[in-house]
Amino acid sequence: RCVILKQRSSQWLNEESLFISGLHVCPLNAKVHYNVGKVLTDAGLDEQGEVVYKEAIRLYPEYDQALNNLGNLVKESNRLTEAEMYLERALKHNNEFPAAWMNLGIVQAALNKTQAAEESYRKAISHRRKYPDAYYNMGNLYIDMELASEAISAFSKAISLDHYHVNAWTNLGLLYQDLNMYKEAETVTREAMSIMPHKPCFYFSLGVLLGRLQRLEEGEEYLVKAVEMRPHIAKYHVNLGVIYHLQKRYKQAESCYLTALQLEPGMPSAEDNLRKLHSTLSKLSKEP
Repeated sequence: RCVILKQRSSQWLNEESLFISGLHVCPLNAKVHYNVGKVLTDAGLDEQGEVVYKEAIRLYPEYDQALNNLGNLVKESNRLTEAEMYLERALKHNNEFPAAWMNLGIVQAALNKTQAAEESYRKAISHRRKYPDAYYNMGNLYIDMELASEAISAFSKAISLDHYHVNAWTNLGLLYQDLNMYKEAETVTREAMSIMPHKPCFYFSLGVLLGRLQRLEEGEEYLVKAVEMRPHIAKYHVNLGVIYHLQKRYKQAESCYLTALQLEPGMPSAEDNLRKLHSTLSKLSKEP
């Protein structure tokens, strides 16, 4: 039973101190432990959060939300079988829990249980009809299953439900590229960019696509924009370097590769391209 105590005002300064103080006041309250677990994991304190979630479940073994969150948490550390167990327990206690069904599908897909994963995603959607994340994850599953048309449909459905679903737009464009459907890839990426002009990932994707199509000046324009918007992403610099490399603008290419390696030491693509560049420069220097 919770006992109401007079607390120092400092305990109420923020959500973390509020919930942690609650542990002292109500040590047998599973909901308080659950809230503390959320606060700890949101702060990146996963190990501590796991301990508190387990205590919430010990106090209330049918706590489906705590089981779902704990399953997600251990999934992030690649403890997939354990994650599957917690999520199945959550669904045992609440079979109409759409997020748990979707999370179970993600874990099953990672365990190569493709049919089970597809069924879990369908269950998630049956309990939450408008569920863009479930359609997005189903699209990724269909890519793994080499069912391209089904993946396109799933990503498109996710986008229709959430026009701002960055990952669905991105993966749809990449899928079209993999299928050599370059016109569709360009159309999708430009549409995404028009909806979310502040997202550098779309400028990057379009720049890479245009470079792949040998439309180098256009590709350069979008990759430069991506770098300007997010200068600390190494792959943006590498791909801009590739454009310069293809244009024989070797000093600019070298600068991009070196910047990428400063941001991400040992980056294979940057090291490989830099070696090729230096080999080219060496040969050029020996020409009469």
